[in-house]
Amino acid sequence: MVLVLSVISVAVTAVLITIYDIRRLLRAPLLRFAHSGLVVMLPSLAKHQVFDLFLSHAQDFGQDQVATIKSALEKLLPSVNIFLDVECLDDLHVLGELVQVSAAVLLFLTKGCLRRHFVRLEIKSAVQNKIKTIVVQETDTRHGSAPMAQHREDCPEAASGALFASKHREIVWIRESIRDYGLSRIAFYSLCKTQERPTSKWCQSNKSCSV
Repeated sequence: MVLVLSVISVAVTAVLITIYDIRRLLRAPLLRFAHSGLVVMLPSLAKHQVFDLFLSHAQDFGQDQVATIKSALEKLLPSVNIFLDVECLDDLHVLGELVQVSAAVLLFLTKGCLRRHFVRLEIKSAVQNKIKTIVVQETDTRHGSAPMAQHREDCPEAASGALFASKHREIVWIRESIRDYGLSRIAFYSLCKTQERPTSKWCQSNKSCSV
């Protein structure tokens, strides 16, 4: 009798935990499409790929910002796998190889970053391996903002077309009120394979973030 009650107790506990997890998932601020309301699902990685997104940056100005981007995207897209060197890398010389196993690269533009050896190594690898790359520009002078013209001047000629071609639109990183909209654009342009465009309908009443 005691054994039966114990089994029932374990089963009830398991059911309650499952219900709690489901309710927590439904309340989570997951990234959703504004028009359909559907949760954004990441495409499957190719066999040789390990990361959905590689964050390229200069540590003097961009380290805190890319850490924020990584943390926010992981909350919006729980299945996303993002590489950030300060969290899981001892040998910086393998950065180029890690870019090769990434589906996309995000370059966070801060003052002088495109003159840095390792940033150039990462961008060179992305261009040579035709890895999708988007650029996000810091806008606060206190955190390393620089004019886009300066970034274009600093950029190696071989990578200029891939980073700053007219068909690409740079994403500006602005804190406070519209930072979340910037995150939706980052997710859309770097991670999602869909024709549905981002809109300004961000963080609606159901606490679901939309692109």
